[in-house]
Amino acid sequence: HLLRVETEDLVDVGAVMPLVGGTGVAYHPLPARLTSHRRRLAFIYHDGNEQKPLGFAAARALTDRSAASQFAVPGH
Repeated sequence: HLLRVETEDLVDVGAVMPLVGGTGVAYHPLPARLTSHRRRLAFIYHDGNEQKPLGFAAARALTDRSAASQFAVPGH
């Protein structure tokens, strides 16, 4: 069963590097032309035992084994 659809926006604006000797880290901002932006889409399904994130192609490849749902709308 499909539980939810997740979207995620990721932006890289800097790099973290360990200091010599391993006593800490240093942060270096990236120039604007080196920044990057990524978007991810995941379909979260429950297979009866656990939640599984699926990509678009894997979600489309699933077969629909569920019965159609009906909802009563008062006044119609």
